[in-house]
Amino acid sequence: MANFELEDAEKAGSLQQQRIWELAEIKPPKHTLLFLYSPTCPHCAVVAPQLESYVEKHPDVALIKIDATTEENTAFLEAILKGLREVPTVVVDNRFVIKGDVDFLARLTYALQLAENMPRTREEHHRWLLQS
Repeated sequence: MANFELEDAEKAGSLQQQRIWELAEIKPPKHTLLFLYSPTCPHCAVVAPQLESYVEKHPDVALIKIDATTEENTAFLEAILKGLREVPTVVVDNRFVIKGDVDFLARLTYALQLAENMPRTREEHHRWLLQS
């Protein structure tokens, strides 16, 4: 009976090791979306399910939701929009900003295509080089 338990433990250890290697090889997302929203905004309520559905269908896109009603996040929103406080706002790969809910998915798709195909500007390249 001791051999049986040892074999089970070895199999379990082998499976754990295999799983760790699989997890270690996870690729970072191709695109990142920052979704700044307000829980009471009707326009945000329209955009949120569209975003979630899009991200479900595109596993290479990561979605980060940020409640823009907190003091810190309101300041972040104002910094992005140069003093404005408009939600819903989506930032695509820290490069493109989408505001509002009109034709949202079409504008999101276009911004993602731009992010993928447009070379980085000199400023973006230097900012990337300075990141730690």
